[in-house]
Amino acid sequence: MKIEDLMKVVNKKDEYSWSLYFFKKDRRNKEQPFSSYKKRYRDSTGLNNYISGVVDCVSNFQLGKLESIESYNGMNANIVCDFLPLQSDLINKEWSNFVQCIKDASDSRFDGKINGYAICGEPVNDSLKPITFIKFSSPIIELKNNKCITYKDSPEEELDMLSDNYFRLYWGVDALVYDDNFYTFNNSFETIFDIEKSVQKVKNEVVEKIINTNIIEKPDDFIAFSKSYKSPKAFISFDEERLDRVKNPQERQAVANDYGLQLSADNKFIINENTDFKNFLDFICLKSVCESGTKNIYKMNSATKQKDD
Repeated sequence: MKIEDLMKVVNKKDEYSWSLYFFKKDRRNKEQPFSSYKKRYRDSTGLNNYISGVVDCVSNFQLGKLESIESYNGMNANIVCDFLPLQSDLINKEWSNFVQCIKDASDSRFDGKINGYAICGEPVNDSLKPITFIKFSSPIIELKNNKCITYKDSPEEELDMLSDNYFRLYWGVDALVYDDNFYTFNNSFETIFDIEKSVQKVKNEVVEKIINTNIIEKPDDFIAFSKSYKSPKAFISFDEERLDRVKNPQERQAVANDYGLQLSADNKFIINENTDFKNFLDFICLKSVCESGTKNIYKMNSATKQKDD
């Protein structure tokens, strides 16, 4: 979806029925680590007033400041909004659990730390789809702590200690979900959704695919280099088409020439050093491109394509 189309959806706030949920994650519960409860406003107009502020901020100061929407690769710039399909292996399981916890939301507050809140909009007509804004930080302001003590002024102009917790809801959000896509303005979702574990799984699957093509001279060395590689997120942007390309012996020779790699006598990539591994990874994971005329290698600022539909 283009930025302007997403902005149009966001600005149709009056065509949604809104609800606010606070959530937490307890990783000790393996089957369903998420739980949530619904938060209501005493003032009947409070939630809609808050939604108006959120929509204004997201539209004008978040979406409105972007240059593009790009596939998530863990390394895009701040001027880019990343997106992941909800069916992506990186978030599918976590998102399914998150959605279920919202469906099962309690009306009573739970114990423990709140990890964030979700603002969920259900469309009032069939022309739109549900939308969710998410903030991955606790809304609680703890006035009583071991660093300070907080007071208010009493009618008698005496100090009166404040010990209750207060809630602070931000105008800006960390992510929004619409039409089966997860759009994120930063990487704060990575911790709560355990992206590191998912990335490791993706990396292992990519390495296995490469090894199974039988284009690497020493597979065990290649696996060892992959385990010690310090940027596992690089594997997220693995390109199947580039792997298919080097299955062809002639194309393999061309790639080896372009990226400073050596081929063995039986036409397999020789990966003997970290530099060899990185150069190969730059090619197979869209981290660089070779200019056809000059054969110069250029690093790509974003290794993914813009989402236009």
